[in-house]
Amino acid sequence: MQNDISLSFTATLHLDQHPVCILSEHTTGPMTIIHPYTLQLVELAKALGILIGPDHAWQEDRAVGLIDFHLASEPVATTFYFRHVQGLYRLYVRNGEHHGQGIYRPGNLPQAQAVVGQDPSLWAVLRAGEGGTPCTLAELDANSQIHLEKSSSGSTLAMLGIGIGIGGFLQATKTDPAATLTLNIIEREVDWLG
Repeated sequence: MQNDISLSFTATLHLDQHPVCILSEHTTGPMTIIHPYTLQLVELAKALGILIGPDHAWQEDRAVGLIDFHLASEPVATTFYFRHVQGLYRLYVRNGEHHGQGIYRPGNLPQAQAVVGQDPSLWAVLRAGEGGTPCTLAELDANSQIHLEKSSSGSTLAMLGIGIGIGGFLQATKTDPAATLTLNIIEREVDWLG
């Protein structure tokens, strides 16, 4: 019989072969940008996204005032712990500066935060290209194509551009196409304390 531990796992995520990471772990300077739709300032320091380098590739974005940050290191995928709870998953960070933090979704922007009081957001793992059917670890291969859907709202993670378009951040939305993520499973049947 399967239980929550047997359906929990660690994994990294990639988008178009680029590692999904917590953006501030690979940048210096402010990670505040103008949101491409709302034109409001958005703080992306603890947000999830992709950064395509090298740093000089971002110079045009800096020159026109779209960004202020610099790439400090080659982006490495964040390792996530997918903790199974009643057919859904809570995500926790298992490496880097934000190790031990959960992925919460304030204002539709998933980001790493300390786990205090409330558990991290619940996400459904959906198979990409198969009608978006929910699945658990038992149905996933080592490198499955997935979408992540916020269980309470039905909004999926989509990639929105940073600057002119050589990077982006993940945002939960119902209007943009879901980002197809490659789930690279590292270890299966991982206990919460593992």
